[in-house]
Amino acid sequence: MLINLIEECPEYQVKNEILQSMPGIGNIIAFSLLADMSELGNISSKQAAALIGVAPFNRESGSYKGQRKSKVGVIKFTLLCLWL
Repeated sequence: MLINLIEECPEYQVKNEILQSMPGIGNIIAFSLLADMSELGNISSKQAAALIGVAPFNRESGSYKGQRKSKVGVIKFTLLCLWL
């Protein structure tokens, strides 16, 4: 199972422990983040938010001023897990 694979890799063990040390993060969300975002630990929090799809982006061009909206990122299942 996934827990066995994570326990075999020291890098993922450390990342899993860090993720699960946060309130509200359990096995399912931690495993989803580790599987979908192998970049964790190598990117900034802003880059991670943009990758998941929770960071707001400006919709501006020239004189047009739009609203900031979040786009659904490439990781829809992880985003769903985070909102649950």
